[in-house]
Formats: sequence, structure tokens, C-alpha cells
Amino acid sequence: MLSEALLDVRTHFSALHSAAVIAHKGHPKVTDWLTKWGLTVGTLQERKHLQEGGYALKYAWERTRPDQEPGALVTLWTEDLSVDDDGTWFAHDWLLPELHVNLQARGRLQVERTKERARILKAAFEAGRPFDGLLLENRLTRKKLYEQSSPQSEILNSVQDDVKWWVVRWDEEKSSALLVRSAEHPKDWLPTHERKKRASSFRLAFPDQAHRDAVEKAAVNAVKDAWPRHDILSREVDNCGYDLELRSRSTGNVEYMFEVKGTANDTPHFYITQNEASCAERESKWRLVMVTSALNAAVVHEPLRWDEVKRDFELEPMAWHAKQRR
Repeated sequence: MLSEALLDVRTHFSALHSAAVIAHKGHPKVTDWLTKWGLTVGTLQERKHLQEGGYALKYAWERTRPDQEPGALVTLWTEDLSVDDDGTWFAHDWLLPELHVNLQARGRLQVERTKERARILKAAFEAGRPFDGLLLENRLTRKKLYEQSSPQSEILNSVQDDVKWWVVRWDEEKSSALLVRSAEHPKDWLPTHERKKRASSFRLAFPDQAHRDAVEKAAVNAVKDAWPRHDILSREVDNCGYDLELRSRSTGNVEYMFEVKGTANDTPHFYITQNEASCAERESKWRLVMVTSALNAAVVHEPLRWDEVKRDFELEPMAWHAKQRR
């Protein structure tokens, strides 16, 4: 069920869209909004892609002609919008070109579009200039799209917002931006939960190394005990993207590559590296095995393929590796 605040987003979107349908004497397409906004869609192929929803995931446009007022039009999916306690609409925009927020690889055209979107949003942030939001409603939710082997998005409804949007924060390190809907520049605005974290000096803390080592060892031993009919080779020190190699005793063939994730808690949660995620994408025999309560009556969960991991868990980036540019 939608919260009362998010229901307000849907109500406002529906009202704007209904008025647009009357004005256009039918459901307006993205190309209609671009034309109204003052942008000429280029090639026939570009118009075809826009009409069919080919640019549905992420996009942004800017006016650059001398006779036009500078500005940007940026797509915003209604399902990505949040509403703060004070009623402010906002969205956290993920701008890493190569990967979607669920760590799936973007296609070549998506990479190009994401880079262009990031450039336009960064320019708006640096200039302290608002942009126009093009609110979009997809026929399938993002979660449903990510479950497809070959995601095909299709725009159900679109409407230009009647209130300006601003880039309030630009975070190069996390490749993200905070987008806020406001008639005036909402300087230094933060969502309530972020303000509370800052006020309480919140910081990310990990268990000490000795505790982590004990949990990891107990989890690996529990997994080994759960598969007594296989020859198990430890690959933990090889940095190959998984911990254990399970081989058939009759054929000697590798049947599974287990990445073991352990926690002392009874709720499944884990951290995963880029190397492990890349291996999971590449190797069909890769499985994640979660062990909860590892230090006390360990519970070994069913192995999960990578697509099942992404289906069952919310993956959130928490750290980046920085290397000096040459």
C-alpha cells in the first residue's frame, strides 16, 4: 500500500497527466513534451526510439541555441521519488555510467545516455540553476525490469512537472546526486533521516578483525559440513571471486563455486566485493551460501544464483576504491 505522502505524488501526477491529455486531445508522448519545451528531436531513428520508449530508463536534454533560455529537461521516474516529513519531494540519482544501481551492467547506449545526463545535471548544480522534471510512469516497475534477462522498458505515461527541480548535492565519490523539487533553491536541504544521522554523528562501523575472522571460519566450516558428499577445495586465499570449490567425487568435475557469507546475527545480510560480483556474473556455477548465527547453532541457507541474490536482496554501494590518475 502507498504511504499517504507517496499517494500525494501519485495524485498530483494523475492530475497533471489528466490536464495534459485534455490539452493534447490524447496521451502525450515524450516527443510532445520535448517539442513543447522547445527542443527539436533530431533524426527519424531518435524520434522512433523516443516514441517507443527506447530512452525510458534515464535521459536528459538541454537547450543550447542562442535564441533560447538555458535550461535542462530531466526524466524522473515516479517510483524513484521520495517524500520527506516536511512534504518535499526528492530523489537520489545514481550516475555510475557502467552499472545500474542493482549492479547489472548497462548497455552501450545506456552508458552514453547516463554520461550525458550526469554532465547536464552537474552543470545545473555548478550554476545553481533549476531544471524541469519530466515525470515518467513505466509500464513495468524497475524491480520487474531487472528480473528480465533482456529488459524492455515502456513508458506508460509522461508529464512535465509544474514545479522546478534542483541538484542540491553532487557526490563524485559515490556517483550520485540529490535532486529536490522546490519553487526556490532549497540550499543545504537534506532529507530528515540524513539530518538525524548527522546530528547523532552517525558513522559506519564494522566488527573488529578477530570477530570477523571467527565468523568467517565458523561459516565456512558449517558449509563444508553441510556438503559431505563432495570433495571441497578452499579457494579463499586465491582472490578468485568465491571461497569453496565443490567437486564430484565420481567425476572430479567442478559442480559449484560457493561464495560463503557469514553473520553472527540471525538475519541474513552481507557485504560483497566487485570481484565477487563480477565472478557471479561470469560463472554459471557460482552460488552464494548464507550462514546465519554462525557462532551459535549455525544455520546454512540454500545456495543462491546471482540473479536470485539480486532478486532477494537490496544491493547498496557503500565504498569506492580510489586510484591516483596518471
